[in-house]
Amino acid sequence: METSFAEILYEMGAIRFGTFKLKSGSDSPVYVDLRRMVSDPHTLMRVAGEMVQSSANLTYQRIAGIPTAGLPLGTA
Repeated sequence: METSFAEILYEMGAIRFGTFKLKSGSDSPVYVDLRRMVSDPHTLMRVAGEMVQSSANLTYQRIAGIPTAGLPLGTA
């Protein structure tokens, strides 16, 4: 059985549970750190594939990868 996308992100430490202070000042019980995918090209490409599938019905002209965490994802 194939490991789910969420499980892969959790196992690599990209999804964490606890109490986190966000840049906005708000507290969050979940933290998602997509910068961890940079060191795992297979996961990065899988995420890119998931994004392509989920955005297939959208109309857009550009994709922006917001630095720093979004840059590798936008590139993929």
